[in-house]
Amino acid sequence: MLTIETLEQKRLFGDRGLITEISFDPKDADRLFYVRAETYENYLPIASAYPHEFDLFSYCISDGEKTRHTELEQYSMRSLNVSRIDNAVFVQMDDDADVKTAEDIFETKQRIFRISTEQSEDISVISKQDRIIDIYDFAIVPNKNEVIFQSVSTTNKSSAHELYHYNLENERETQLTYLKESTSNPIVNPQNNKVFFMVDKQFGKKYTDYHLYQMDTDGSNQEEVELDGLVDE
Repeated sequence: MLTIETLEQKRLFGDRGLITEISFDPKDADRLFYVRAETYENYLPIASAYPHEFDLFSYCISDGEKTRHTELEQYSMRSLNVSRIDNAVFVQMDDDADVKTAEDIFETKQRIFRISTEQSEDISVISKQDRIIDIYDFAIVPNKNEVIFQSVSTTNKSSAHELYHYNLENERETQLTYLKESTSNPIVNPQNNKVFFMVDKQFGKKYTDYHLYQMDTDGSNQEEVELDGLVDE
């Protein structure tokens, strides 16, 4: 844990697995949620640890207690968002509850799930059930039943990733960006609901070139955030 004002660092805890994502509980500053994975390490002598069997955990800072909230052992789990309203988190993972054969695995779609942190069996899909294109990174709009998410564009013939808005109440989906690049990692500012996101200007090429952008939740006022001069040399 890093204290921003003093730059003091404190080791909180470790784990024999891989901690891939971590987030404070906005309702409780004493609790962290994290995604943890097991690893394959010995299949090649020079290979790095490969994550698998993802699950959701939490950690209490004051007493060091760890709690396991799921036993899903998912192939992947990412884009951890902790609810500001109730005892739940949101993650992206494969919708594989009905998978029975190896062929079924190739037909699964990546969707957004709500996981109760009080009842481990209370897991549900909150993204559009009949969406045939995978959802990747996403962010929950604070105090609203709305989501900003990344997916492959359906409006052009390229494989560009764009950002979309989804209203959970009326199930209306709207494409927000048309940049024809790799647009990803949305984060919503809880003070003014501005959406910050990354754009790879070298999408599909050998090297990446990421730029920071911002916009309103309806896709308006898109502009690049200039970072020149913000780096302490």
